[in-house]
Amino acid sequence: MVAETDYLIKILEESGIRSKVYTSFKKLKQGNELQVAAVLRNGEVFERSGSKKTYIDQEGQRKRRVKLWDSIRQCGDSGYDGSKGGRHP
Repeated sequence: MVAETDYLIKILEESGIRSKVYTSFKKLKQGNELQVAAVLRNGEVFERSGSKKTYIDQEGQRKRRVKLWDSIRQCGDSGYDGSKGGRHP
């Protein structure tokens, strides 16, 4: 898997990507760039979040906090389809 990751990063850099190529979802979330490149492990998916929360700061001014990314972690197939009810094995 390391060889494939290194190969994909090399291809992205050769294609002319200017920003850093992120290799983990945590670092990708912390980066605040408009255009990003990432090589993520299987099971890590990200999507843009439209969540906005309004709050009042200490000075009494209303402000809006915008959540940029939602983390969607996919696990391997456990064989559970949920059709039988009950708890997950």
